Amino acid sequence: MALLQDAAVELLLNNQPETLTVRDIASRAGVAYRYIPDYFGGKAELFASIYPRVAQEAASVLGIPFAAAEANFLSPQIIRHARLAIWLSSNHPKGVPLTERPIQRQLEQSLRQHFEIDDATAHLVSERLIALVLVLAAFPDAITAEPIDLRAHVALELNMLAAYAQR
Repeated sequence: MALLQDAAVELLLNNQPETLTVRDIASRAGVAYRYIPDYFGGKAELFASIYPRVAQEAASVLGIPFAAAEANFLSPQIIRHARLAIWLSSNHPKGVPLTERPIQRQLEQSLRQHFEIDDATAHLVSERLIALVLVLAAFPDAITAEPIDLRAHVALELNMLAAYAQR
């Protein structure tokens, strides 16, 4: 079971969830693909089982909140997390698994410290930033054909927050 989960996590770094097949995952794991339905029930259940790990890996590469914006790129782990969340929301009967949200927790803490805002405002702003990243990671071509200036988008959100916090 762990071999299949490890293979799925690895393959999702460079593959879209919708194009990755159970045969691809089983082949990478070195097992017969019939084990996926036996252990998980199907691809959606396998992907749901790895979601907490994918979310934690995305949070761990975030490091200092907003560091990705400073570098003006999204890490493969962040992109994988966004694409998996979107895929699960459409393809798993229960949507995205109700698990701990490490990225949101980290963002909220950082926002409270940097802007001295209340919990409710930090929560709302973290949701806006996460939504921004989800869209930019999963649908960049739907927004623009040009390279996306992530730094400018995050700077705009933070400047709006700073102005709000001073009110």
